[in-house]
Amino acid sequence: MKLFSLLLKENSSYTDQDHKVEEGFWFLLASRVLRSIAMIYVTLSLPLYLLLIGLKIEIVGTVLFFTIMVSTLISFTAGMMGDRIGYRFSLIYADIPLIIGTFLLFRYPSTFDVEIAAIVGGIGGASGGLRGVFAPGMNALIARNYPQTERRISRMGILMFAGSIASIGGSLLLYLGKYIMPSFTEAQRFRDIYLICMVFTILSIILVALTYERPRVKKKNIIMSKSSGRYTGRVFLSNVVAGSGLGFGIVLLPAWLELRFGISSSYVGFIFTISYITTAIGSFVASRISLKVNPLLYSSISRSIQGIALIIMAFLPTIFLVSAVYIARQFLGGFGAPMRSAINVRGISSDDYGTASSLQGLGSRASQGTSAASGYLMAYSLPLPEVVGGAVQMFGGYLYYVLIKGAKTSIPDTQKSTL
Repeated sequence: MKLFSLLLKENSSYTDQDHKVEEGFWFLLASRVLRSIAMIYVTLSLPLYLLLIGLKIEIVGTVLFFTIMVSTLISFTAGMMGDRIGYRFSLIYADIPLIIGTFLLFRYPSTFDVEIAAIVGGIGGASGGLRGVFAPGMNALIARNYPQTERRISRMGILMFAGSIASIGGSLLLYLGKYIMPSFTEAQRFRDIYLICMVFTILSIILVALTYERPRVKKKNIIMSKSSGRYTGRVFLSNVVAGSGLGFGIVLLPAWLELRFGISSSYVGFIFTISYITTAIGSFVASRISLKVNPLLYSSISRSIQGIALIIMAFLPTIFLVSAVYIARQFLGGFGAPMRSAINVRGISSDDYGTASSLQGLGSRASQGTSAASGYLMAYSLPLPEVVGGAVQMFGGYLYYVLIKGAKTSIPDTQKSTL
């Protein structure tokens, strides 16, 4: 009866704008599904494709460094524009380079052309199950449409669950490629599936255009307010540390698995397919228990344990054990991410959402440029990048807790959701 009363109370204040938000949410959800399939295939396959066409692992890491820098620039400019003309535009603008990059990868097979295509498309970074969900303006759009923290976590949890499940599609394309196109060479299979990813990205953009966004607050500052800036600085610093760990240990993980254990790209796709299932489960669990736990504590602990898992992976002797630990690690990634997404905008003014989330993302994306160093570490000793990356990420979880717990949130979360 108590639950029924609460639902009745909520429905009584349900506005036309809230209806539009909810209807638009399903378009947004569908767009994240398609984007996840495309983005995961591209980020998973690119290191393997670069190795296949003859590049050394050190050069692969360097190429991915430049792709990450381009992605960082796209992210930052998209967020600043989003504050001024809308976050849907940010999401659309940020995916245009991916469309160009995947087309170039499909059309031009030479080594130099492939390197240019990857860099122009900003195709690089960690290939975790949530990669397709996160994009410049994503957190800001959810924050604008859902003012209450708990509601944000719930909606981000749903998006991340769906995105993680859809990521299975991207890894399955890698796994099943040789069965779907048995008469093609491996390089031809890579290129043809890049064309499929281009089509999926175009459809994703169309769906984003159909998503509803609440009317924006007029921008009062050139960049952002001082209070938003202080809070953003704390998140930015923690993201730099955690992102550096990902750059060392995760960005080149598909190549690391192939080089260390001699497995095929199909086997790599299979491992990541299972990991995306556990990521989805983690996001689903987070969306269900967000009101019952301390989000900051749990999300910080999950990030640190992910770092410990990387260190363990470095020394395990078999691909089976490494896969098992990585798959378990990804559950924690899915669990902590929705909580951090909500926490990261808790101290941000509503007219600063885009710029703030882009700066926060810039810290994470740019610091993943440690992938260049990871390539050289891998050439020297295969376990080394996982050890370094794990240690950095483990510290990153602790730092996140300390910095955010000590933040003075001058912008209270007083706007209550009517959903």
